[in-house]
Amino acid sequence: MSIEAITMKELYERFDMEIRSIADLAGCTALRERWLSRERGLVSTEFKRLGALPKEQRPEQGKQLNELKNYVETALYALQERLEQAEAQARLRQERVDVTLPGYPYALGKSHPLRLVREEIESILIRMGFSALYTPELESELYNFDALNFPKDHPAKDAQDSFYVGENLLLRT
Repeated sequence: MSIEAITMKELYERFDMEIRSIADLAGCTALRERWLSRERGLVSTEFKRLGALPKEQRPEQGKQLNELKNYVETALYALQERLEQAEAQARLRQERVDVTLPGYPYALGKSHPLRLVREEIESILIRMGFSALYTPELESELYNFDALNFPKDHPAKDAQDSFYVGENLLLRT
């Protein structure tokens, strides 16, 4: 067994030992930096050392380094996926929603803007001392005219001045 093979075997064992000790995503990121970063990564450092090897050994050593790099990338990707799924499951267990709780009571609609203005003016006038009087909008002819001593032929009783709804029922004028 050559020195390069021992070194490769040691690198594989070292990586396997380190990846088994990782328990969270921050550790996974740190391990990725330690092994695969361009500047200080262990795999990158080994690739830089390829230039110092004799020409005959470079292709074989390069092939082994590429296999190591692929192994490290695959293992780190699988670990990251597993840790992200575990984190998501833990978050789901914590954020469980009780579906038996009553829902949020949404308003069914809004008041018309003119109604809002009328209510606001009404509240201002009430605060000023006035009182609100609510009466029916339909009146009988008796209460609208006769009780107020309007003569029978008064022009306000004409159909053009009053809106009659029924025989003796009209809108208050």
